[in-house]
Amino acid sequence: MQFGAKWCLDSLWALLDSHTGGHIGYALTKEEARSFFRGCHRDVSVTWEVTPKGNFNVHLLGVGNVRAAVTSAGFDIVDTYGAFSISGLIPLPLQQRSQPGLFGRLAAVLIRCDRMLGRLYPFRAFAGNVFFVCRKHR
Repeated sequence: MQFGAKWCLDSLWALLDSHTGGHIGYALTKEEARSFFRGCHRDVSVTWEVTPKGNFNVHLLGVGNVRAAVTSAGFDIVDTYGAFSISGLIPLPLQQRSQPGLFGRLAAVLIRCDRMLGRLYPFRAFAGNVFFVCRKHR
């Protein structure tokens, strides 16, 4: 089971991009960005396509609602780990456009670091993706 974290480097890049004209390459709108900030701890629906050509809508859950959502789906959380926390220093569209350039090589090194550090609290909590290892209720 995988959830997108509301407060992560990738979402912060998308928020910045929504107010600077979309030059980085995210598709988050200004209204979605305002909604994101209006309820800091509430869930929010956003356009989460890395390129503006799509319309991929994602419902980002506030941290307090994730455990309740997993439990209500009939699962218990056994383990948690994060990914894309450090590699998020480089916006995802730049990582994708620059392969195998400088940003691509740097992102590859940072992704390897993410895999090692993803189980440690500060990195797990601020990851772009949070993965839950779950088991079905008995």
